[in-house]
Amino acid sequence: MPEKKLVTQSETDFLDVIQISDPHIDADCEARFVNVDTAMTLANVIDEINHNEAPDLVLLTGDLVNKVSKPSYRRLLQILHTSPYSIYCLPGNHDEPQIMESELNTGNTSTKKVLYSQHWDLVLLDSVVANSQSGYLSSRELEFLEQQLVRTGDKPVLVALHHHPLPVNSSWMDRMMLDNPEDFFKVLDRFPQVRAVLCGHIHNAFSLKRRGTLLLGCPSTCVQFNLEQESTKIIDKPPAYRRLKLCKNGEIESIIRWLE
Repeated sequence: MPEKKLVTQSETDFLDVIQISDPHIDADCEARFVNVDTAMTLANVIDEINHNEAPDLVLLTGDLVNKVSKPSYRRLLQILHTSPYSIYCLPGNHDEPQIMESELNTGNTSTKKVLYSQHWDLVLLDSVVANSQSGYLSSRELEFLEQQLVRTGDKPVLVALHHHPLPVNSSWMDRMMLDNPEDFFKVLDRFPQVRAVLCGHIHNAFSLKRRGTLLLGCPSTCVQFNLEQESTKIIDKPPAYRRLKLCKNGEIESIIRWLE
């Protein structure tokens, strides 16, 4: 996939990024995910961003659809195309990367894996394993990551993937995390310019710091999981998104925006 050059709206001070995740869109208008109309909740999140934010770009970190089909991705596009902002999509365990690539590179949506701005580079990874809820970064994907980090030099880097690479203290969710985190961090630990790792998958907010790198999990645009229970029960929290300000000195400001 060709590289994507970014022209930031925020000029030279910072890169303004919105992360949305796990919308679980279905082609069937009557379908529900945990009794929720996910198309409606995603549309509400996009509308909130349109009216209250002015990001340089939006990252959509996986589980774009609930059941893979071209009509599901096309229904997703109808909602995403109501946004004036560029939206970059990476796959989750409910997605099919090849269908994503064929359907989503149109209008303001893209599956490009490397984004460049004046002071930050962003690398988007594919952690999908066919017929598995867990994730895995192949040797090819890890080699791609390493090549991009060598290229960036001292410029700060944000890495995004769907599956969480460290436990989130959830007995059931942590059985579906990245299966080879040691391989992932073996690469990252050689490149201190990696300042942040974003993930989706957990349907909840999460934050910790590891060796100077901030690891951030994002709530879903539909339902939030109760990570403490041994099942996919949801908690009474609304749809949400994460806003990040990537400052030119490498510092990061981040906040979760919960919809009313």
